[in-house]
Amino acid sequence: MNSVDGGGEAGQDGLATAGKAECVRAVDVLTVLREKVAFVSGGRDKRGGPILTFPARTNHDRIKQEDLSRLVTYLATIPR
Repeated sequence: MNSVDGGGEAGQDGLATAGKAECVRAVDVLTVLREKVAFVSGGRDKRGGPILTFPARTNHDRIKQEDLSRLVTYLATIPR
């Protein structure tokens, strides 16, 4: 699987990877994770990809686009 279908693997170093995509570690997105901007609900779409949930909040404007992009990459590549 690739990052588009939500597939990924964790290496021995704990990195979530998606083929040749950027490697993102939990520590790299820890600040944004603590903000609870998005999370993996545990559900899967018809293709088997993870369902990412973005709760309605008023603080989303504080999150940098780069941080949000890394968070989505990380969440989408967490192994099942």
